[in-house]
Amino acid sequence: MLHSRRQFFQASALGTAMYAVSSSPTDAAKGPRTAPALELESPSATAFKRLSHRARRALRFAIDEASETDGGMVDSGFLLIGLAAEAEYSGASWLSNLGLTLDDLCAVSQRILSRQPQTTGTRLPISQAARCCVVDGIAEAGLMGYQKAEPEHLLLGILQNPDADANLILHEMWIETASLESEALASLPTWGSVHHRFG
Repeated sequence: MLHSRRQFFQASALGTAMYAVSSSPTDAAKGPRTAPALELESPSATAFKRLSHRARRALRFAIDEASETDGGMVDSGFLLIGLAAEAEYSGASWLSNLGLTLDDLCAVSQRILSRQPQTTGTRLPISQAARCCVVDGIAEAGLMGYQKAEPEHLLLGILQNPDADANLILHEMWIETASLESEALASLPTWGSVHHRFG
């Protein structure tokens, strides 16, 4: 979309950012929402519990963006946008340090993600590529001693899946993998680490 995405994601965060991920399907049907509920089947549902509050918010943003732009599914490109939106919302430094803006990222992704087939129904499916990025990010968090995966870990998960649409977007924007990895690592909060908490 051509207008600033910052306002859209701020409204999403204030109104419905955590609604679908904190409500049961029965509860979600009782009230309005701005995007379809997040649908994760087992074993992904178990992995989803290992995401931090910030990472869950990033997924909510990804769902909202896919819904707002009539995306056929929540693919890795929308996951990347969700992570960027969360970075702007929480003040994480990796986005600005790379010279990226949320609006530019949305503009480039809209061209690439427009190839997706459209789906019908009240829930947007999560693509296999996006699931792999999330699961790989969670695994990376565990290897680094974090109890829960942060958005920066999900960025690292994206980088481990070079065929994902998110990496096509990064390539289109001339963002080097090594630069993004370095910024993601530098932006990680130390308070999320098991080693930080328990020495």
